[in-house]
Amino acid sequence: MAINRSAVVDTGKGFGLASSSTGGLLYRFTVPGFKLEGSFRTDRIAYRLLHDRAGDRVFVFRSADPTPPGLHPRGKGVKVLAFGLDKFKAIPKGKVPKGPNVTADKEATIPGTVFCPRLSPDGKHLYWLDADAKQVVKFSTT
Repeated sequence: MAINRSAVVDTGKGFGLASSSTGGLLYRFTVPGFKLEGSFRTDRIAYRLLHDRAGDRVFVFRSADPTPPGLHPRGKGVKVLAFGLDKFKAIPKGKVPKGPNVTADKEATIPGTVFCPRLSPDGKHLYWLDADAKQVVKFSTT
């Protein structure tokens, strides 16, 4: 499992998701234990994952122009993809398949350069720094 830049963990449900450094894969793993339970393919490499525990969903930030490893995660031409956690169910014991495709429930294109995205505690808004406009952006998730 080659983790790229981001992971989310739900200790209450006993699993986590991590983005890979290649091929747009998201890995599901157990918590505790960190045993691989499945891999799922999105259309591009995700540079940030945010978990909405109350809404049982995960937000995936991916960029048309990702930064190389080692630089602070940011992106231009960013899309935010919203997935229900039910799309990332554990694969039964045995061989874990390599990347069945998953489709987002919703997606939005975001202008500017996105730094440091965060999710509000109630899961209703995303916030990030827009480096181009030099401002904080508030974005509704509903």
